[in-house]
Amino acid sequence: MHCSISKSGILTLLLCLIFHTLESSITVEAQRINADSLFIAARQAANSGDRTGAIVTCERILTNNPGYQDAHILLSRIYLWDKKYDLAESNINTVIETNPKSFDAWDVKTDLSLWQGNYASCLRDCDAALTYFHDNKALLLKKARAYDGLKKPEMANETLNTLLYIDPQNADGLKLLKSLQDQLKKNRLSFSYSSDYFQSRALEPWKTIYLQYSRKIPIGTLVGRFNYAKRFGIEGVQGEADAYLKISNWNYGYLNIGYSNQSIFPRFRLGGEFYQKLPSAFEASVGFRYLDYKTTDAMIYTAYLGKYSGNWWWSGRTYFKLNGSTSLTALLQTRYYFASRDDYWGVRVNYGVSPDERTNVLTTVTPSLKSSGFRLEYSKQLWPAFTISGAFTYSNTEWMSKRYRNVFSGEIICSYQF
Repeated sequence: MHCSISKSGILTLLLCLIFHTLESSITVEAQRINADSLFIAARQAANSGDRTGAIVTCERILTNNPGYQDAHILLSRIYLWDKKYDLAESNINTVIETNPKSFDAWDVKTDLSLWQGNYASCLRDCDAALTYFHDNKALLLKKARAYDGLKKPEMANETLNTLLYIDPQNADGLKLLKSLQDQLKKNRLSFSYSSDYFQSRALEPWKTIYLQYSRKIPIGTLVGRFNYAKRFGIEGVQGEADAYLKISNWNYGYLNIGYSNQSIFPRFRLGGEFYQKLPSAFEASVGFRYLDYKTTDAMIYTAYLGKYSGNWWWSGRTYFKLNGSTSLTALLQTRYYFASRDDYWGVRVNYGVSPDERTNVLTTVTPSLKSSGFRLEYSKQLWPAFTISGAFTYSNTEWMSKRYRNVFSGEIICSYQF
């Protein structure tokens, strides 16, 4: 028994196979075209601020096309904007595992580690990406920023030199280089002069001058300061020393000690504070200030909370005294930074007096007297090594029970780095 297939049967079978193949190809191509159209819509939604709509569209694409890399990358970028870092990492790792030569994927991956402050991870990611994209300017800039975040200015400077050799006019690179050059200078000499003018003409202005030298060391910064003041016709001097010491990458300490044998200064002052870096660019601290005069003393406790947001710095600080008469001081302050840490303007409002203000040392031991006011400040780096700062302060101070006077203060500070 045998069977035979006619020529017409063979032709029919071939035509069926051809039509099936064409149908499958057309279906795949239609799905690809549809996915491309949806992706364009998702990208437009993300750029216009409709992140939720963009996420929904990307997920729709990935339901039928799980390997559509652009959708994974866009999802990662949106999750990064929304600070949903785990979701961003999951999506971007999916792309890098299958296509390690995708620059867009590495661009998101390096931003992910940099934005979270994971500078060591960012360095590893940048080095991995640079094996595929040699001398890429965006990756070199992120690598320099990661070194800067790790407090390695020499390595950051070396990376920036490579970037600026490729692109000498790179604005972001030049801005970071200027900041690094300031960090690489270990010494700073500062001179300050301030004068307080009282509403009552019977009281002559108070004068305060200090000369300060600071030196960066591997574990922090050491500061020496010589203070001079003239108040109530009495002159006096005081010596002080500060230390800002790194404990770990997440915390550091502050110490202060001072001595004077003149009555207008505390005979002895001592301070200490512990600072802790927190997630989302927050920082907090707790500490104390001790002031010892010949006839009285004061133990003052302090707490601080600050946050950096873009070019802005916001902070709140409180001082409170528990022994003897209880008192509370509160300060709110903000600064907007420009090209460097020495270029900024700021505003501060306060209720009460601060023991960290050198002109207030006479009033911090009698904190039951009330005070309120504000301070305006501006600082400008005129040359790479020279900075000038100015401040105006107004306060309404209770100098006797229920008797107040206005005080207007001006201060100028000149600093030289070398």
